[in-house]
Amino acid sequence: MDAEFCIEALRDALMRYGTTEILNTDQGSQFTTPRFAGILEGRQIRISMDRRGRWLDNVFIERLW
Repeated sequence: MDAEFCIEALRDALMRYGTTEILNTDQGSQFTTPRFAGILEGRQIRISMDRRGRWLDNVFIERLW
């Protein structure tokens, strides 16, 4: 998964569902890019990131993929 895919998915979600107070991600490079974070900061959405190696937080959703 690359940053461009995540940026487009974020834009699509914001258009469809509106703004949220906080968005939680892991520390993958696609989420730490200034372009991704800039979209969130521009809408005053707080960024929450799991600590390094916290694979357990995402295990359920990643198994769906």
